[in-house]
Order: sequence, then structure tokens, then C-alpha cells
Amino acid sequence: RVGPARARRRGGRVSRARALGARPGRPKRAKPRPAAMSFKQQASFKNPMFAGPDSEDDDDAERYDYDERGGRGGQSSGDDRFDDDAPPPRFGLAPPAGGFVEMNAPAPSAPAFPSKGGGGMGGGMGGGADVAEMEGGGEDPAVAHGVVSALYAKYKKNYARRTDYVSLFSFVVFVGFYLAILFMQRQAEEAYSLTSTLKSEMIPEKLELQSGNEVRQWISALVKKSWTDPRCGDGRCEMPFEYPEYGRFGCKADCDLLTVKAKVTPIQVDVYYNFSHPKGSVSPIDLMNDASWNLCPMEVDDVLGGTNKIYHGADCYYEKDQKFDTQVGHQSRVIEDVPDGEWTIVVKKDIFKKVGGAVRVRANVVKEADNKRLLLASHYAQLRRKTELAAYDATLTTLGKSNQTLALEYLEKLYLAENTTIYARNDAGLAGNKTANEAAWALNKTLVNGAYEAAGYCVANSVRLRTAMATGGTYANWYDHSKFTTQCTTPNGASGCVWNERGHIKVLVGGAYVNKNPACTCNAGPPISCQCYSGLTPTGGAAAVSSADAKDIACVETFRWIDQLWVTTLAQLWTDTNNVVTTTKATADAEFASVLLALQTQSPVTHYEINKMVGTNAQDLKTASLNVLKDADVLKEHNADATHAAVIAARSSSTPYWEQLRDIITPRRNSLQNVQKSTPIYPSPVTSAFTFTANAAAVGYVRANYPGYGLTDVLTLSLKEWNPSVLLRQDYAFTQCELPSRLPEVVGACKTPASVTTPTVANPANTAQMQPFLQQTRFQKLCDAVCDCAVATNGAGCAAGSHCVCPVCSVTNQFANVIYPTGYTGRRKLLEHEYVDAGDVGDVAAAPKYDFTAPYRRRLQAATLDSIQTAISTLTTKQTSLDTAITTIQTTQTNANVQANAHHADTALDTLITRGFTDVNNANAALQTTMNTILSKQQLALDKVTESLAIQQRTETLAAKGVAQIEKLALAVEKQTASISAAWAAGAFTSIDQYVQIQENAVVTREVTAKTNSLSNSPCTTQEQFNNFELDNHENVYAKDAFRERYIGLNNRVIAGMLIYTKRKNLVKCDSNRFEKIDDACSEGRDVSSYGVDPVFKLGTPMYKPTYDNKPTVTKVYNCSELNNPSEGISPTYNPPGSTDGNKYPYCKELFNPRDIPYGFRVKSIPGYADGFPYIFDINLSAKEAETWVDYMEYGLMIEDVKTDVVSAQVVVYNAELGYFGNVVVYFEFTDGGKIEVTYGIDTIKVELYETIQDWIRLAMECLLAIGAAHSVYAEIMDFMDSKKTRGSYLAYFQSAWNYVDIVSIFVHVLTIFMWFSYAWAMATAFAPSIHYKIYKNLAASAHITNLKVPNEMDEMASMFLEMKSLVTYFQMYMTLSGINIILMLGRILKLMDFQPRLGVITRTLALATADLAHFFVIFALVFVGYAFIGHVIFGYASEHFSDMTSSINSLFMNLLGDITYFMEDLKNLTGMIFWVGMIYFYTYNIFVFMILFNFLLAIICDAFGEVKANASEAVSVTAEIGPMLRDKWRSVWRPLFYRDHIPEERVRRQLRIWKGEDPDEPEYEEDRRPKERVFTYANGEKELDAAGLKRVLRRCVIETYQNSDKTFNTYLLRPNGVGSSKALATAAEIDQAAAMLMRQVGHRPKRGPDGEGGVGHENEVQTLQRSLERLIKSQQKLVEGQVKVIDGQSKMASRQERLSDLEHKILGVLEKPPGSK
Repeated sequence: RVGPARARRRGGRVSRARALGARPGRPKRAKPRPAAMSFKQQASFKNPMFAGPDSEDDDDAERYDYDERGGRGGQSSGDDRFDDDAPPPRFGLAPPAGGFVEMNAPAPSAPAFPSKGGGGMGGGMGGGADVAEMEGGGEDPAVAHGVVSALYAKYKKNYARRTDYVSLFSFVVFVGFYLAILFMQRQAEEAYSLTSTLKSEMIPEKLELQSGNEVRQWISALVKKSWTDPRCGDGRCEMPFEYPEYGRFGCKADCDLLTVKAKVTPIQVDVYYNFSHPKGSVSPIDLMNDASWNLCPMEVDDVLGGTNKIYHGADCYYEKDQKFDTQVGHQSRVIEDVPDGEWTIVVKKDIFKKVGGAVRVRANVVKEADNKRLLLASHYAQLRRKTELAAYDATLTTLGKSNQTLALEYLEKLYLAENTTIYARNDAGLAGNKTANEAAWALNKTLVNGAYEAAGYCVANSVRLRTAMATGGTYANWYDHSKFTTQCTTPNGASGCVWNERGHIKVLVGGAYVNKNPACTCNAGPPISCQCYSGLTPTGGAAAVSSADAKDIACVETFRWIDQLWVTTLAQLWTDTNNVVTTTKATADAEFASVLLALQTQSPVTHYEINKMVGTNAQDLKTASLNVLKDADVLKEHNADATHAAVIAARSSSTPYWEQLRDIITPRRNSLQNVQKSTPIYPSPVTSAFTFTANAAAVGYVRANYPGYGLTDVLTLSLKEWNPSVLLRQDYAFTQCELPSRLPEVVGACKTPASVTTPTVANPANTAQMQPFLQQTRFQKLCDAVCDCAVATNGAGCAAGSHCVCPVCSVTNQFANVIYPTGYTGRRKLLEHEYVDAGDVGDVAAAPKYDFTAPYRRRLQAATLDSIQTAISTLTTKQTSLDTAITTIQTTQTNANVQANAHHADTALDTLITRGFTDVNNANAALQTTMNTILSKQQLALDKVTESLAIQQRTETLAAKGVAQIEKLALAVEKQTASISAAWAAGAFTSIDQYVQIQENAVVTREVTAKTNSLSNSPCTTQEQFNNFELDNHENVYAKDAFRERYIGLNNRVIAGMLIYTKRKNLVKCDSNRFEKIDDACSEGRDVSSYGVDPVFKLGTPMYKPTYDNKPTVTKVYNCSELNNPSEGISPTYNPPGSTDGNKYPYCKELFNPRDIPYGFRVKSIPGYADGFPYIFDINLSAKEAETWVDYMEYGLMIEDVKTDVVSAQVVVYNAELGYFGNVVVYFEFTDGGKIEVTYGIDTIKVELYETIQDWIRLAMECLLAIGAAHSVYAEIMDFMDSKKTRGSYLAYFQSAWNYVDIVSIFVHVLTIFMWFSYAWAMATAFAPSIHYKIYKNLAASAHITNLKVPNEMDEMASMFLEMKSLVTYFQMYMTLSGINIILMLGRILKLMDFQPRLGVITRTLALATADLAHFFVIFALVFVGYAFIGHVIFGYASEHFSDMTSSINSLFMNLLGDITYFMEDLKNLTGMIFWVGMIYFYTYNIFVFMILFNFLLAIICDAFGEVKANASEAVSVTAEIGPMLRDKWRSVWRPLFYRDHIPEERVRRQLRIWKGEDPDEPEYEEDRRPKERVFTYANGEKELDAAGLKRVLRRCVIETYQNSDKTFNTYLLRPNGVGSSKALATAAEIDQAAAMLMRQVGHRPKRGPDGEGGVGHENEVQTLQRSLERLIKSQQKLVEGQVKVIDGQSKMASRQERLSDLEHKILGVLEKPPGSK
């Protein structure tokens, strides 16, 4: 075949093009010779039948070259031109004497067949032709043609050898290129530097642990090493975890001061306290000493809520809590550098809420006082002016009204006042009196309206009547009623008007009552509906009054009354004007007092600060008091307005007319109407919903009055105020706080008497009458005094007409001890009536309206009050026994206080506890530092327990004191009741009502006192009180999503955190119960139930918090209602209320154990992990918080030795310097044997693959590698296709094992390329882990720290871990396949080396020793595995090295390598009989396996190697072959410059083909690569038969058997049945089949020659015989040549002997005749 030679199927080689993945063009196969051929065709055709055999020695140069004896050369076989193993041609051949034949010259003629003297084309050379004759132009063309053919064959063989070298070295370069890419991809040195760091930092030194405590210690050590806080002074300010200095926190060296780096808010904390407390309860000194406060960041857990933005975490601003040094007082702290965030004032152990205060911005403290003080002063002045303006407006309005309107309004007021008097006096005949008063009001209104009715009688006769009213006139005086003695008893007329004396006009001006119920005759017609006195007979002889006179009298007296009313009204208006300053001041003062009261209630701190300013100089605004400022503002305005002075100076005596009054006040009124003077700052009038919402416009009006203060209507000055009652000195806070839980009996709801129907009690005035209790005033008073409705009404109190009703006041026998004497009638029951608007009197046509604003007040007469006071004085004098009781109580209280002080001073318990701890410390003085740490934590836990017990003891003591006080109070009440009864019996009371009232008041006092005593001994709270506020300057930029830097080693940053994953065993009863009394617990399956405890609620741990260990807190932290999800069918489960077990509502089974303690750990399923319990050390945990999480894991019993199965710790890190990710997983497996086995995995991977210039260079190399792989696939496919052409079948391709190596290698190579690009461009680029995942709700929570955020990112973090693992697995698989590919490529290199005998030593050695090695390894495997099994079953119980079969096999294999650790550590330490068994085992194994079998292996390999080495000993070395090749190639390349005389190789090759008689442009024949036929070797391997020969032998045997057999045997052969039939004689087809079968079973392929060529067996028998004859002839020729040489040597020896004889003769002659003799 032209082109690179194909690799031989056994130890062959591949072409260079194939090695590089390319395949050059292949020439077509030469067609068979036609019947008639030209000389040129004949010259190029070789008949293999006459081809001479090759020389057995390829390195014998004499086969084809000429020596000095001329024309001898070896004869070449017909296949030589396809011989790939021919040595390379000689380079630098000199041209023949006649020069080279021209390329286009005709080829010399040559016979079609070789001459007799030679075999083949080189036969002429073998016939002994003389060289000189040849060079001289011998006439034998066959000789020349043979020489050229031999040269060309040898040249082709050398060319093929050179091609093999090129293929080998090209493939080696290709493999090196591939290895370079793998080296650049793996960067194992960098990866190992990370792996070694992770291993040294994370992997435990001991891989076998004894308890879970060691696992916790390892986790604690790792967390302590990696979870560290930034170091101050390193030059790096790691915000926000390292921050500017403030208070006792921060780092100035790295981050400067907070006041420099950020905007801060100085604040002022004012704490007011009053520890006064009722006697009989806890001592105020104890309350003072116990209480404390501090400024702390607001905690961010479920208990307290909020968001923590404070730099330093949860530590309080003051290192020690602030204490109190007096029982009543005030503390003020100014803090200049408080950072932004959510803060809280924590008040501790203030069980009765004795501490209050406020937090304010320091810059606003003075501003607050000034702003509010100045605004209040302005508000007062504006209010004064507004009130004065209202007075002037009222005066002007009155002056502008008509007489009729004034009269009607006055009548309306009188009517309402009289109604009020009637009800207040509770007059008898109340209904009749009310009706009479209403009728009189209607009659009077009719008279007034009639007097001013247009076109009416009075108006029409007004001139006449006014004249009669003048002095001396008929009606100059009031009409004399005494003239009438006869009364009209029957009304006359349709109107039916009836009036009494109170409705008479004369009564209205102060006249005496004359007629009690005078009647009058009434006419229906106008102008006046009632004509009084008409028809009556006067006394004293006076004439009767006519109807006309009656009309005149009605009009005149109405006019006269209205005129007098006007005079009175005008006089009153003047009086009001003269007193306007006094009245407006009083009105303004009253309203302003309400404003100050609202300020005192809503902002007591501000009220306190304002009252601290007591300056008297109004010009000094900084110190002037509020009273001075407000009066100065009013006075300033008065002095500035002249109209004010005019009003003050005016008097009615000088200006008697209403017009004059109007003119005086109008200018002043107009001046005040200016909104800048009379607009109040705050809402006016003051209502129940009053707030200090300033009028912005009003503030603007008065701002100019106080320049430089910047008064503003919106000023948020107080950040937080709490417990204002302390500052107000109001009722103690303990009487109001937490009443529903402390004293639910007094918590009530507002109810009206009508709404209450039960319970019923007897009416004291009529015991037979049962009434609802709330309809009796005594119960109403009791309920109002005792019950508290602040919760129900949100502090507003009950509305008028309602009472606060609670269980205490609804007890029906509360007044059972009250004595109601005979004759007690009780108070009259007030009648119900409707309310009217007293101010709506302008509408004279409206229906009558009533004012019942105070319908239930009881007014006592002065005499009654005096009698009550006298009775009380008498009672006080006579109650000596009651005073004695009170004195006794006081003495008892004093003794209790003394005892409390003594108890407080008693330190016996403290001494005992201290002594106990001293003994414990002395006993443990020798323990290590770790034990000291444990003791300190235990000490902390004990302190908390002691504190909790002290609080509990204090609570119990207070409860006991409360009971004692109630008992004493009961005794005192009994004595008081007896004293009151004695005073009644002595006649000390003036009335029954007084006696009953005092008894009822005593009952109310008793209940109020009992309530106070009970509450004074019942703490409001035992928990810390948090008063939250926030500072936010809106200018400080905080780091968003900042994450702490956690490192493993120096620069391997932790991603997300460390995942601790626990899997637990499920313990069940063992199947075998034989030893159940010892232990019957066995593991089976997984346990996913919740376990452990939250140590915050576990008494005895350092994390225990007594203030949290209560039902409200624990159920708030662990809120079972959050589990309720009906859409998914999830709901919390509880035990029924009557159950004896725990988990009753609200303690659900999912979150609480049966003791109602919250579980510490709950199962969480995450992707890629078996069900277990994850616990994550988040990277954002500070060092202190991480320590808390370690403690939570320890004291919460996360890792216990009984049920824990596997604990894994996983960390993913990133090394930015190397660009590598690292994944470390450490497994702690709790084995059934009772120990903990530690295993681990460390994986590193790089996903930043194309970042640098080196990476892009590698990408280019990878692309070239992919192209080469594609060409390899193409070349292998073409080889498969060629098998059909060269070997006759496609299946022939699969008959070579090396082709399988090629296929697998190329397949793996292509697969790894696809894997790499999918990894680099898909998987690696998609891997984008976050530095942090939000998993827990609050990392700094004080309880329930494992509370997961909803939703959380735990699944995302687990997916990241799994993605990291999949990347590592994928990359490891890629590298594993690459390693396999490298091994396959090494095999292909060995295959390519096989063409060269010395390079193919390994392959030929292994091939030669294959059979022996197979047999050896069968024996070796049996013996080796047998010894491994023996070691496992005998020593596995005691030796780790034999504990399982894998360890046993590994140990014995290491023994073969010289490692006998198992013997030194285990077998030597055995005792008893097993020791001797171990010794026998060890020595027999080493003798039999190591010394004998192992040396057998070496012997087999050495024998094969020796044989191969002997066959290759005479082969040409690689350097000897490569040198000429390189030299010729060098000269060919540089021929144009340096070697012009060099003949190019291609030209020589072309010329040789021409000399052979071939057309150089025609393709050459391709080698037929069909498989060689099998041969059968016999005669000790000296003879061989092919399939055809075997057939002929079998045929001959059949014939000979038949011919030579006797008749009997023949008859047997010819019998009809069985083999004796005629068919028993084999046919030709059967003989052929038998020959084929026998050849397959016992035949073999022809053996190789020593250089790799096929030996005998390739040809048929004729060719074999011919080759044998040729070899015999060659041997004979060599023998003849040797004989000739011997003859020549003998001739030379004879001549030398002759010369020696001559010399001897000469010597003898000399001796006979010495020199100088004669």
C-alpha cells in the first residue's frame, strides 16, 4: 500500500496520519495483469511463484548491496514491496557511472520472468555475475532489473520503518499534548494545597472517638477557631461587624469614632422612681435595692419582636445595670454617642412598677421645654383674648336683640331653672308641678307674643297704653291683686287656660303671692287669648273689671315687665363689661388648668421640665416660668391696645344708653377679632379627646413674639415615656397593672341599672321587695369604688348612667352586716325624664325641652350637714376601741418592717451558698481549664436558678402577707361595725339615713382596703420590662446584606456556614428476650421524632432564663397556632383537657414534650439528604453568638450517645487566591460496637475555567484536541472499511485485540472531550452559590434560636451543597476516564513500538508469558484469597486489619509490599493459643506466598523476557535507525541552501520505479491483508500443513484405507445399517468439513518471524518447499564461500610459509656468515 503503512494486527504499528487523527489519500488497488502486457507492465509485475525468499537477517546489508567481490545479492520475495519492516533505504546514494536515467526515458528491457540464474527480480545478482561486468555495461538485463527491484523493495521497507517511527513519535507528541491539557485542567498542585489545608484544619486527629462529647468538642473547637470577631488594630474596618467606637464598644484604631464617621443622636434618659409602698407588704428598701435599669439594644426574638440594627449586638450600653440610691428621686443620663437602631430601656426586678421615665433626644430637651412653655404661654394669652372677644360678641348680640326676643329667652331660662328646682327638691306632686310650670310658661310666652303681635290689640293701642303707664296715668303702677276676693272656679272659653301664681307677671318682678290658684275668664279670640280678671267682683266696693280693662291690664303689665327686663339686662351688660378682665381671666384660667392637666397626663416629663423653670423675669425666656410668660403676654397686649383702656374706663353712670355701650366695646371687639390675637394654639375648648395638636397658623402668629426659638407646631421630642404615674404621684401603678391576672375579681364591665336583672337583693326600705342589685345606690357606690373598667373601656371609664360591675360588687351579701333600723324608708326613687338642650332657646316655636345634666345629685341642707358633722365627731370620740385596733395594726406593720429589714440584712443563706461553692472549688482545684469553663457555666446556671427561686420566694411571701393583711382588716371591720352600732345605740346619729350611710360607707371602705392590700402583695410582673424606641437619622448608610468573613485556614472563606446534620436510630425491643433484664433495646430504622430541649427553658443550664419560664412567654415563643395550615391538612395536636399527661392546649405535641418543655430539635427534610435534624452555624453569627449556638447544641442534648446514628459536618469554602471551591464532609458514625468512627471526604474543584490568558490558551489547545479526536474517529472508521478490501471481511477488523484497544481509547477520548465541554460551559458556569442563605428567623434570638424563617432558604443551601457534590463527582469521573484513556494510550504506544524489536520488548514479553501468567494468577488468587479469609475468620474479632474481607485482603497485599503492620500491632499481641495460630499464619503466608509464589511470578516474566531479548539482540538499535533518517531529512529540508548535491528522496523513489519498468504515476499495489490460513504442525514442529494439504492427506487416507483393508472390513463398511452402509465411506464434502473442523481445533496461525514478519505457513506447500530449497541453496552457497575462503587462507598460509622458509634460509645464511667475516 502506498502511503503510511498500516499497523500489523499483532504487534504492528499505526501510521503517522492515523496517530494524529488524519488519514491520507489511499491509492487504488492495482488491477490484475492482462493477457498481453507491455514491457513496462511486465517489468512492474511480480509473480509470487518465482519470488526469492527473504534473508532471515534483516540487518544483513550484504543481501542487497554489492561487496568488493561483486554481484552477490539476496533474492526478494513477491511481498517485499509491501514489507513494512524493511529497514530504511540508504540515504545519499551516488548515481551510477552513467548517471541517472532520465525520468521520461524508457525503462530498460527485461524479461517477463527471471532467468535461470536467479530467483525473481534479483536472480541475476544471485547467479554470480561480476560487478565489474555489470558496471561496464553487461548485457544481462535481468541482473540489472533484479538489482533495482531489490533496491526498491529495501527502500520501501526502510521507508515503512521510517513511517513507523514517525507514527510512534507523532502519537507520543499527541499523548504529551493531551497530558499537558489534563495537567492544565487539573492543576493538582494547587488543588492539593487547598486539600491539605482543609485536612489539617478540619479533620480530627483521632479517627476513633469514644463519646458524643468528643464530637461536640471538635465542633466547638472548629467554631471557636473560625467564628472569630474582627481584630481591632489590624488596619481593616470590616463594617458593620467592626465599627466606629462609641461607649464601651467599637474600634477606634480601625474605624475612628462614631461621632466622626456617622450622624449620631445624643439622648437624655430621665428615670423617675418612687419605691413608696403600703405598709404590710414588701419593704421599699428591698424594692429599691432589687430594681435596676439599663440601655440595651432591643432583642430580636419572638418574645419581643423588632429588628436589630445595633452594631455591637445584644450587649447593654452600660456594663453594669444602673441602681437606685434613694427611695424617691430622679436620675438623668446624657449619652452623646448612641448609634442608630432599635433600643430599649430595660427595667429589671421592678415588680410593682415603681420606675418610670422618658427617653428624649438631647438636643430637644431644652427645645422641648422652651417650645411647649412658650406655646402654652401664647395659648393662654390667645385664649384670654378669645374669651374676651366672645364676651363682647355676646354683649353686642344681646344689644341687638328685640325686647320680645329678650323676654322669650328669659322666660325659657326661668322655665328650665324652675324645672331643675322641682326635680332637685324632689317635690311632692312632681308630675303636677311640672305640668303647671309648663302651662304657666306657655301662658307667659302667649302674653309676650301677644304684646308684640303686629296689628294686635296691644300694638294698636300702644300709644294710649304707654300714656296710661306714665306717671299719673291709669296704669302708672302695677295692678293691685288684693282687690279680688271672688275667684272664678270654672274656666270660660275654648282655650281653657289655667295659670298659677308662678306664672303671673307680677311674681316675675318680685311681687308677693296674693292668690294661690286664681282662675280667669278666657276668651277664644285675639289679640290676647287669656283676658285676666274679667268678670270678677272686686272687694271693697270697687267696680268690676270690664273686658276692655282686662285687655289693657294684660298689655300694660306685659309692657311694664318687658321694659323692666330690658333695664335689668342693660345694667347686667354694663356690669359684665366692667368686669370683663376678671371674668375672662377666670374662664381662661379654668380652661388652661384643663390643658395643663392634659399635659401632665399625656406628657408628664415635659410637664415636669416646664415646672422646673421658675424664673420671674419675663424678659429672660430661658428661665421665666410659664405663669410669668402667659401673664406678660396678656399685659403686653393690653398696654398696646388703647381700646382696651377705653372699655376699662367706661361706666354706666356716664354713658347710660345701650348705643353708647355698643360704641365703646365695638372698637375693642374689632381689635380682638384679628385672628393673630385670638386664635388659640391648641384645641379650645378642652374635650375628653384633647390632644396637643398645635394650630400651625396660630403658631405662625406668635412665632414673632419669641425670636430665635423657632417655635413649631410639630415637634416629636420624646422618644419613649413609660409609667407616667410615678412622675404624677398619682395612685400607685400596682393598683392598675395586670389586674386580669392578679385580681380578676375586681375587673368589670360597664352596665346600666336597667340592663342588670340578676342577682336580686331585698330593698332595705321594704324587705319584701326584691330588686336587681345595681338598682340600689349602695351597690352602685360599691361597684364604682371597687371595680375597674380600664381594660373594658380602654382607660376612658364608664359613661354617665353606667356603673362598673365586677364579681366583688355583685356579691349579694356584701351589706349583710349593715343594720337597717325600723322606719327606714330609703331615699325616694328618682323619676326618669328626658334631657333637653338648655342652650336651644332661640326657637320660640319649638316644643318644651328639659335639662337633666345632673339629675341624681342629692343636696343636703346646711342644718343636715351640721348634724352629720356633729354625729361624726361624737362617733370619733367614742371609738376608742377602733383607735386601739388601728394602733395595733400600725405596730404590727412596724414589726413587719423591722423583720423585713432583718431578713434583708440576713446573709446566712448567701454564706451557706458561698461556703458550698468554696468547697466545690477546693475539691475541683486539680481539674483542667475546660472543667473550669464548665464550672463557670454551672455557676451561672445556679445563679439564675437562685434568682428564680428568690423571686418565687418573694412572691410567696407577699401572697402570705396579703392574706394576713386581709385577715387583720376583717377583724378591724368587725370592731368598727361594733363601734358604729354602739354609737347608734347611744343616740349619736341624728337620723336613720346618717346611720345607714356610715355603715354602707364602711363596707365600701372595707372592700377598697382589701383590694389595695391584696394588690400591694401581688407583684405586677416578675419579668423584665422593655421600653422600646428607635433612633434613625436617615443619613447613615448601613451595609446592605453584609456577611461576616469566616475562614478555614488563612484564606479559605466559608460559604453559608457549617451544616451539622444528625440522623438518629429508632430504638425498639430486641427480638431476643433472653437477656432483656440486662438490656432489651435494639436499633431499627430511623427516628424522626422531635427530641432534646430548648436550654433556655431548662432549669440548671447556663442558658436558662427564669423570666422566660412562664406560660405566656413560652407559648408565645413556641406558638402552636403557627403550625395550623388547613389547606395542607396540617394542624397542631393536643391531649384532651382531662388527660393526666401533658401536651394540653396550648402545649401541642409537635413543639412540646409531655412535660410541656419545648423540644430543642425537630426534623427537617432537605433535598438530597435523608430525613434528619439539620443545625447550621450561620456565617453571620458573631463569636459570642456562635458560642451560644454551641451551648444550645450541648445543653439541648443534640448529640447523645444512645440514639444518635450519624452526625455529619459539612463545610463549603472558596479560595479566591487559587480560584478553587472546597467541600469537606466529616462523618461521625456511632457504631453498634460502642465507638464513633470518623470518616471524611475532601473535594476541591475549580469552576472559573476561562479567566486568564493561560485559560484561553488551554481552550485553543482543547479545540485542537477535539479536532484530533474527530480525525481519529474518521481514521478508525476508514480502517474498518479497509478490512473488507484488504482482508475480505469486515469482521476481520475485530480479529485483532489491538483494534479493541483503539476503539475503547478513541471512545473514551471523545467521551471525555464531551464531558469537559459540558462541565466547563454548562455545569461550571451555572454554579453560582450565594455567600449567605437566610435560614433562621433570628440568629441572635434569646430563645428558640432554631426557629426557621418563613420562607427560608435551607433547601437552596442544601441544593448548593448537592450541586457542589455533583460537580465534584462529575469532575472526578472525568478525570477517572481521562486516567483510563491515558492507560489505553500507553497501550497504543506499546503497540506502535512493537515494530521495533528492541522497543517491543514489553509487548512481546507479555505476549509470550500470557499463558503462563494466566495459570499462575489462578493459583495465586486461590491461595491469596484463602489466606485472606482465614485471617478474617480467625483474627477479625481482634484485629482492625482483618475486621472485614476488604481489610484482610488489603493487609495481605501490603505484606507483599513489605508492610507488616498487622503483625507488629495485632498478631504479636495476641494471647493464648490464638498467638501461636497467628505466628503459623504469618510465617506460612510469607514463605508460601511471598517467597515461593511471588518468585514464581518473577521467574515467568524473566523467562519470557530472556527469550524476547535473545531474539532482539541482533536487531538494529533505535539510534542507529533514526540517525540516518534524521540526517537525510535534514539535508532534504535545507537542500536549497546548504546541500545542493543532495538527491531528494522522492526523486530517488521515482527513479527506482522507472528503472523497475513501472510507471511512476500509476498507483502501486496494495498489500493483501487477508487473514493467514491456519496450519497444522507435526514432526516436532518441523513440518506444517495448511487446510488444502490436510484435505489431500485425508482423501488419501480414505482411499488407502479402503484399498488396503481386507474383505471383512470392507463388508463392514458396506453394511446397510449404521456405519456399515455404503454411506459410511466419507464423501469429498465430508472430508472438507472434517478438515475445516480439525484445522479450527488443532491448527494455529503461522508464527512470527523474529522481526515481526509472518513466518512459514503464510504460503502454500509449493511456496514453502521452494522457500526451503532456496534457504538450502543459500546455505550451500555460504558453505562454498567458506570453503573458498579456507582455500584462499591456505594459499596465503602456504605463501607465508614460503616466505618464512626464505627468511629462515636468510637467517641461517647470516648465521653461517656473520657480518664482517670474510
